[in-house]
Amino acid sequence: MKQKELSVWLEAIVLLLAASCLVLALLIVPEQAARLAVANPGYKDLSLPCLIFVEITFIPVFVSLILAWRTFADIG
Repeated sequence: MKQKELSVWLEAIVLLLAASCLVLALLIVPEQAARLAVANPGYKDLSLPCLIFVEITFIPVFVSLILAWRTFADIG
């Protein structure tokens, strides 16, 4: 496998990971938090703080994906 081909494959993998993380962060996690709040009214007050915490934990993931993208772009 040539360096350019390797770079393209690695960048594609990073894009897929970023897309799946975005779907998880923006669609699935808030939906599950809303379902949990409806199913357990006692947890309704904790829904927003937990959602904020989960969203903040995605920041290092996206930073690492950006750094990986830069590294893989330098390969090719």
